[in-house]
Amino acid sequence: AVWLAGLPWSHLLNRSLDPWHGQALWFQAGALMLGGWAIATGSGTTVQNRPLGWLIAWWSALVLWMWTRSIVTQKVYPLPLLQGAVHLLILVMAYLALTTLLRPESFRTVGRCIAWSTVTVLVYGLLHCLSLDQFFEDIDRVNKTDRLVGTIGNPSHFAAQLAVLSPWLWTQPGRFWIAVSLVAVLFIGLCGSMAGVLALLAGFSYWSWQRWPRWRVIGLLAGLSAVAAFSVLSYHAFHSHGRLEVWEAFYPIFVKRSITGFGPGFVTEFSRTITDDSLLLYGWRHLHNEFYQIAMEWGLLGLGLVTWLGWQTVQRIRQASVSP
Repeated sequence: AVWLAGLPWSHLLNRSLDPWHGQALWFQAGALMLGGWAIATGSGTTVQNRPLGWLIAWWSALVLWMWTRSIVTQKVYPLPLLQGAVHLLILVMAYLALTTLLRPESFRTVGRCIAWSTVTVLVYGLLHCLSLDQFFEDIDRVNKTDRLVGTIGNPSHFAAQLAVLSPWLWTQPGRFWIAVSLVAVLFIGLCGSMAGVLALLAGFSYWSWQRWPRWRVIGLLAGLSAVAAFSVLSYHAFHSHGRLEVWEAFYPIFVKRSITGFGPGFVTEFSRTITDDSLLLYGWRHLHNEFYQIAMEWGLLGLGLVTWLGWQTVQRIRQASVSP
């Protein structure tokens, strides 16, 4: 509960890092410690997950092959590849911790802790609206306006964060949590994030469809969709911010190794080779498109395994007797 509920505030433990890296460090440290604890104590049982198993095998083989080839042909150790290998290990440990240590009887406690953590995040968002924030600044130093960035440093990411946290609010009983959920919707709209609005609508559609009469759900979703469309369009959320041009520029590189990919961390390392700030790809350490990034680094084989994993996860959620 502390690991998951404390994630939005973990940046306060190390202010020398930006909010993104601060929260990543908290997640990574927690995953390694809890995953190690699950192995040491032999808690629970391992849940069968074939796509994840094949994805781990493919990623490990890709890193090992590229590591060995670099040593043989170039006589150097490709240390940046170790970053991808460590990230793989952390994902495995996080999966192990969640599937072995999170028991059905403790699920409600964890959910309630996450819900109250979300309340504190919304309160800090209110401080942003009043220009009273102190600890979490806009990660875009060039921007001079006081934007609504919450505890994650970016309006779009704040909206996505609230969209992910909102289902934990819906599971709590009482009018207070209904009011909190409405505040979360308001803040997502104020952020003007298309991804955040769509994620919220998708989650709410699934949650409400299982609990309420269909005609009521359809009418409610129609109203919410109209409000969401107005919010998103009014904030020009469909602007690509140069990403379409960057994706097009990366495509000739992608087709050279479309099946196997260039290896974990390729885009970041490639960006370091571009030192001329007048070039289109200067400073693009991430493609801002997870599917494209996976295809670029893990190849179409890796993208196919991730798609399989996502499909199986959705099927398991649909088959679960109780779902958040």
